[in-house]
Amino acid sequence: QITLSPPGLNDGEKRFVDDLKAYWIEEKDDALADAEVFLLRNQSRGTGVGFFESSGFYPDFILWIKTANVQRIAFIEPHGMLNAVAYQRDAKAQLHEQLPELARKISQRAKGPNVSLDSFILSTTPYGELRERYGDGSWNIEDFADRHILFLNRDDDDYDYLAKIFHGNAE
Repeated sequence: QITLSPPGLNDGEKRFVDDLKAYWIEEKDDALADAEVFLLRNQSRGTGVGFFESSGFYPDFILWIKTANVQRIAFIEPHGMLNAVAYQRDAKAQLHEQLPELARKISQRAKGPNVSLDSFILSTTPYGELRERYGDGSWNIEDFADRHILFLNRDDDDYDYLAKIFHGNAE
C-alpha cells in the first residue's frame, strides 16, 4: 500500500511548480542571482502552517526567498475559484492583508534579516470566467493582482504571475 502525504499534486499545483522551475532557470543568473529560493509543500491540518482556526486554511505551498537583507515567505494557494463570489467574504484571499503585521512582530524578535510575509491565490479559474462572477464584475486584471489574486492560465504574453510574486507585491 502506498500513501502520499500530502497527496500528489493536482493540475494547478503542478502548473505552478513547473512554471516556478522555468522561472528559476530563466532568472537565476539575473533577477534571482542574489537569492536562495526554496519551495516547500505545506502539510495539512495539525502538522502544517495554517491560518484561521475556525476554518483551517493551510496554503498548499510555502515559497521562501532568502537574500542578504530579507527573508520573504509567501504562502501560495493554487485554487479553483468557480464558487468564489466576493473578495470581502473570502478570508483566504484577504490573508495577505493580515500578514504584514505578523511579519513586523516576527522581525522585531528575530536576530538577523527582516522577515516579509505574503500570500497569493493562484486562480485556476480563468480571468474571464472569474471576472463575470466575482463581486460586481467590474474588476480588471490589475484589480485582482492588487488583491493578490493571480491567474495561472493567461494567454497574454505580458502577464507574468511569478514576476508579481517575486517582486514582493502584486504591482
